[in-house]
Amino acid sequence: MPVMEKSNMINIKGLYRQPWSKNDNPNGWVEITTYCNMTCPGCYRGCDQPENIPRHYSLEEIKENILQINKIRNCQTISLSGGEPLLHPQILEIVFFIKQLGLNPVIFSNGSLISREKLVKLKEAGLGGFIIRVDSLREKRDISEVALNKLRQKHADMIASVGDLFLGFTCVIDNKNLDQIPEIIKWAQRNNEKVNLLVLILKTQIVFDDSNYIPDDEKLGVTDLTGTIASCLPDLKYSAYLGSEAEDVSIKWMQAYWVGVNGRVLAYTDKKFIELAQTYHHFRKGSYIYTMDKAGYFIPFLKLFLLSFINRSIKNVIKNYIKGIFEYPKRLISKPTIQMINIVNPPSFVNGERDLCDSCPDAILHEGKLQPSCVLEEITRFGKTFRVHAGVHQRKKHEKMVPETI
Repeated sequence: MPVMEKSNMINIKGLYRQPWSKNDNPNGWVEITTYCNMTCPGCYRGCDQPENIPRHYSLEEIKENILQINKIRNCQTISLSGGEPLLHPQILEIVFFIKQLGLNPVIFSNGSLISREKLVKLKEAGLGGFIIRVDSLREKRDISEVALNKLRQKHADMIASVGDLFLGFTCVIDNKNLDQIPEIIKWAQRNNEKVNLLVLILKTQIVFDDSNYIPDDEKLGVTDLTGTIASCLPDLKYSAYLGSEAEDVSIKWMQAYWVGVNGRVLAYTDKKFIELAQTYHHFRKGSYIYTMDKAGYFIPFLKLFLLSFINRSIKNVIKNYIKGIFEYPKRLISKPTIQMINIVNPPSFVNGERDLCDSCPDAILHEGKLQPSCVLEEITRFGKTFRVHAGVHQRKKHEKMVPETI
């Protein structure tokens, strides 16, 4: 794990800065509906707000949006979000359209509407996979993340039974569930053949009016989460990041990659491996990697063996793989898989202004301009991202912020 500096920041010298930019970015974020069958607290799209007016975007609007964002971004993946995308009556046509463009369609869902029948139809239409939100904050009840691993397992088993679908989970984190996050990671590592990605999102500040914000004593930072993870998983190493537009050394995304087999971690990859993978993919495919189809997460032993000659972390993978064969002979018939964690530090306030992600992968087209999807509600309500006067963060929870825009 990168060394913690005296300022409590993470030393980015030990990490690879993902090479994404505004116009060469592997992800296109497309919201197809604002209908949702849940009202999760803190929904950044405001589906839990009483004034929310849901609508489905038309197929023509969505197709045009996809074409424009692909032209601007040079996408590899189109992330379909909402609301709940599975509520859209033309979801199959949307997925098929994306696949026909040669892109990887991924659905961000709350998971409640997933059935095997829908999975089969979506797979036939060309779906690459799902990223499903499951966490105790969503449930709005007193339940542990460990208990929710049963729900995650149910989703994972069902999607695996259909086959060839990528699967990730998101989990929103605050002080109440912070200490339980290592158990989610351990669960994912035990399910390395079914689960490809964990997105761990620090609870954000979505401003819907001039009194809605997170007090200082409830805020979490990246180092709060990495410290908690390190206390239970001391060997976990991070290898890539995205920075902040507002702060020179602040981390907004931080990623760890590892190779696993039969529910065991062989080794964590280093930043040189991620650099190699991104450079090779761009050279060969013309775009950077965001998510892959399911087959891309399984790595044949021969490929790993060849990579071990040019990358030290993969050499450790091979060493531990061969060593483990004597203890677990079935490794001979199991393919190693790549898994990853993506820690997301959403925009907070720095000197009263939003510290947005540098080269935001989740930017959305709004009135012909790319905007960070996580603050779109502020842009539509206030004209621009919210601004607060200096010192407002130190006020008590019941005091109001100043409704000023930048």
